Amino acid sequence: MLTGMIEKKDIEKFDGVLPPILMDRFQSRLPFTVIGLVDEETAAGVLAGCLTEPHVFRIMHLFVHPDHRRKGGGSLLMDSLFQILDHPESTVEFSFLAKEGDSESDSIGAFLQNYGFTKKEDGPRLFRIPLKSFLDSGSFPPGFQSSKIKNIRTLTNREKGVLQSDFGAIDNGLRSEKLSKLISNDSLTQICIEKDRLMGCMTAGISGNRELMVIEYFAPDVGSKVRVGVFKAFIEACRNHLPGGSILMLPAADETYDRMMTRLKGAKNLQSNYVKTVGETIS
Repeated sequence: MLTGMIEKKDIEKFDGVLPPILMDRFQSRLPFTVIGLVDEETAAGVLAGCLTEPHVFRIMHLFVHPDHRRKGGGSLLMDSLFQILDHPESTVEFSFLAKEGDSESDSIGAFLQNYGFTKKEDGPRLFRIPLKSFLDSGSFPPGFQSSKIKNIRTLTNREKGVLQSDFGAIDNGLRSEKLSKLISNDSLTQICIEKDRLMGCMTAGISGNRELMVIEYFAPDVGSKVRVGVFKAFIEACRNHLPGGSILMLPAADETYDRMMTRLKGAKNLQSNYVKTVGETIS
């Protein structure tokens, strides 16, 4: 088996191995690294990611075909990455969703630890909770008055296009990367404006008709209680698009939401975060 940096002219060989969203990113002008694993001209695995800081590389996708697992394919991909990241202070981060009792998740964790990665306890987390449990929870502190927030509506694709073409259509100026997520045509986007002031904007994806995945949430220049109150109001509005028994998936990189989700009954963190410094040796 051989590994190496993939060039754009060879990327089609890895169609089906690299997720479509990452395939699109690789073919765009955005900085992105893809390392391929090939066995007799057949794509056997792939590692993809990018620098998030000058010396921090985040692995966004790591896959080895089942026929090539436990044969050193994963280690070959990692070896190639660490050869590229030759700065002694470079670190590699990798996060994945670990489902309880999932043997594949356990295998990924064991592989990373054997390669010298350390599990982080303070990294970003992704919580899973029944939607009803989240909305009916009595754990919200006083001041989260989402019931008083009425001016919430779902944007049409045409309205999203207006936001894209007219940056001044929403107050306080969203950063471009946030805006691109908020106005995606295949997303459910809610916006709240009170007295010509943007109180918040949220976009989410619905998968399998039962799972609401929060993609981006933005609430400018408001206190934490108001921010979480607006967020809860958005989730309540989204319930109209979902059947009973639906699930909320919430990334919680912000301390406010992390604390909130940690204390909610029925909320479980699915995300495991690992890190390794280039100069560390494999034990």
